[in-house]
Amino acid sequence: MKKTVLTAAFAALALSAAQAVNISWQQESVTGNQTIGSFGDGSVFALTATLTVPGANGQDLFRFGAGTGATANYIKVAKNTDASQRGILKFWAKGASNTSEDAQATSAVVGPNNKYSISMVVDQRDSASKVTLYVGGTKVGELTLQTDLGAPITTLVVNDAMATYGLSLTNASVYTAEEGEDIYDLAQRSSVDGTVVPEPTALALLALGVAGVALRRRAA
Repeated sequence: MKKTVLTAAFAALALSAAQAVNISWQQESVTGNQTIGSFGDGSVFALTATLTVPGANGQDLFRFGAGTGATANYIKVAKNTDASQRGILKFWAKGASNTSEDAQATSAVVGPNNKYSISMVVDQRDSASKVTLYVGGTKVGELTLQTDLGAPITTLVVNDAMATYGLSLTNASVYTAEEGEDIYDLAQRSSVDGTVVPEPTALALLALGVAGVALRRRAA
């Protein structure tokens, strides 16, 4: 009986892990431009990946936009320096007809050619879009746009030129939360090791339900 219950529980865990998030696009190693679907006003999505930071500062690393050449509607992440000339991640966004960029320097200090697990949530459910960045399980920055994004986000663009300096984005997943899931909690925990993980409550409930069915059938 124990074997049956354990088998059922593990099966439930596997099922939940497969269905916990809706993967819109996934590729082992990201370079250049990738279509990620279409995320317009009212939507929320996240990117989880392993980011290898290049040596050069003052460089754009990757960008979400309405297309490969979009300049009026985007969110981008770059490597810059703080007041102490240490490398930091910084991100900007420009929404709709806004003539200037909204900018937010994060508190994450990053070194050249170091790997970091990251998750970035793009939340367009309110009147102004919000972008939240997690590095290694810690929230390091949040940017609220003065003007909402004016066109659907459809493309992830990685700076190919920065590959010369060590930039790479691997194990990348763009995903949305299932109904009832907290995408911020999901993103924070996913940023711990750079992989998408379902919420533990969903796992536990499904595992208990399947285990209960197995026990009932055993008793009958």
